Amino acid sequence: MMKKSNSFFTTEWLTSIAMIVGFLFYVKVCLFVVGDLANNMPFFCGGCHSSNVLWSQNVVRTTHSVWQTWDAQNYLYLAENWYTPNHKSIAFYPLLPAIVRSVWIVTGVSFWSAELVATLISMAAVIALYSAIKVLTNNTIALWSTLLYITFPTAFFLHLLYTESLFILLVSCVIISVRKQHALATALASGLLVLTRSHGTIALIGIVFASLFWEYTKTQRPRYNNAWRITIFGLVIGSLAGAVLYFYNMQFFTGSPTAGFVIQKEFGSQFSWLYALHPVRWVQDAFLSPGLFMSINNSSISRALFFLSLIGAVFVWKSRSMKPFFPMVVGLILFSALPGTLASYTRYALALFPIFPAIVERAIDTEKRSQKIIGYTALIVFGLVSLTLQLCLFFYHANNLWIG
Repeated sequence: MMKKSNSFFTTEWLTSIAMIVGFLFYVKVCLFVVGDLANNMPFFCGGCHSSNVLWSQNVVRTTHSVWQTWDAQNYLYLAENWYTPNHKSIAFYPLLPAIVRSVWIVTGVSFWSAELVATLISMAAVIALYSAIKVLTNNTIALWSTLLYITFPTAFFLHLLYTESLFILLVSCVIISVRKQHALATALASGLLVLTRSHGTIALIGIVFASLFWEYTKTQRPRYNNAWRITIFGLVIGSLAGAVLYFYNMQFFTGSPTAGFVIQKEFGSQFSWLYALHPVRWVQDAFLSPGLFMSINNSSISRALFFLSLIGAVFVWKSRSMKPFFPMVVGLILFSALPGTLASYTRYALALFPIFPAIVERAIDTEKRSQKIIGYTALIVFGLVSLTLQLCLFFYHANNLWIG
């Protein structure tokens, strides 16, 4: 069976990183071609564009409007204007717009400098994701998992001014830091993760469970040593510091520490934690009510991805290397689905990255040559189909129609 490798910066690591980054940019070029094609088609939803204009430089449709639809508008607005009372954009978390705002101090307000930030973050994210999986498994599983992750049907959000890349980057950094027991790095990455999006807190709780599992099952003694305790303490302190900074920012600029949560009612996603108290109502609204193939609420593709996520969670449970992340995967599935009618679930599914190494491990981690050939063939077919779907969905998204 394949052996786990924890070494970094080897020739093998550099070769794999070159392949991953090269493939990421290949997909980005494909997305640019699809985006340019979409911009010259008559399918563009002008009403969607005009109703969602928040950033001053996107009032008139341009060739790069396809790269700044929906949530990207909110992050661009925050980067230029920061948090203002009662504006709908304050529902979004501050780390990504803070990074763009810092870059704009040097470059001036520009969409392309913001897109460059998104590109660099996406590149760092896939490198960190590969490195985290490699720490937990081996180079082969890490490489294939990351490549398949890049082909995921909604992975085009990694290339946009959304928080998906930043989330994956920071979660991967926390996993590596906790696994290596680097308390300071753990604290820093944890604090930044809390400032990225609400899913960060759920992911951190899941990583603590994974760390407890690692310590409980390790053969070397002592378990739960001082280095581990200091690392987990760093995670907790970093998370709390991130939360304090979030609420302070809200209080200082909007006058209320909970303004970002209150403004959620302005959105059409029907977000409400009351669904957790009424599961029957949630099932009816999320799965049984009429819906379109793709819409903000009750979309068929979101429902399909939800059930596929549950199947993926089973793969995680049965995986030797990914099983410690089962609580995190289940927590993220429920956190993404329960408060609403699966709005944005197509995008939230990108947070469930442990499913990919679990599937790859199941496909190729065998001594039998015939089974290994079948496994690799299945992964290649999966990747090709998945990438094709991604380009089709991005064409839909580029026309300012809702994907997630």
